[in-house]
Parts: sequence; C-alpha cells; structure tokens
Amino acid sequence: MSEAPQEPPDGPAEKRLLALLALLRAEAGRVDEAMVERVVRRARIQGGVKELLRAMNALAYAFSGGLSIFFRRGARRSP
Repeated sequence: MSEAPQEPPDGPAEKRLLALLALLRAEAGRVDEAMVERVVRRARIQGGVKELLRAMNALAYAFSGGLSIFFRRGARRSP
C-alpha cells in the first residue's frame, strides 16, 4: 500500500519549496504570549457578561410571570 520514499527533488524550484515549508514549520511553533493573555482575558469577560445577561433574563421572566398571574387574578375578580 505504501510506496517507497522518493528521492529528494533536485530542481531549484523544489529546493526552494522545501526551504519555504521548513520556514513555515519553524514559525508555526512560536506562540505570542501577550496575544494568548488577551484572548483568555476577553473570554473570561465575555463569560461574566453572559452569566449576567442570563441572570437578568431569568429575573425578567420571573417578573413577567408574576405580573401575568397578578393580572389574571385581577381579571377573574372583576364582575
């Protein structure tokens, strides 16, 4: 199924391609710590905002439910 490994290319274009690929592999390993810190900080802030909005949504839902019960009872009492 697998073929024998091919000989390294001899042409200048192939050698240039291999050099560029090696350069890309070397750059891919570097990590910008400042960028990682900014991304993590923003993710934490967004998580906090999400939880705050969920709590506000639950409060608004409970308040609207209470109002609907209150006004339904009021409507039943009217003759």
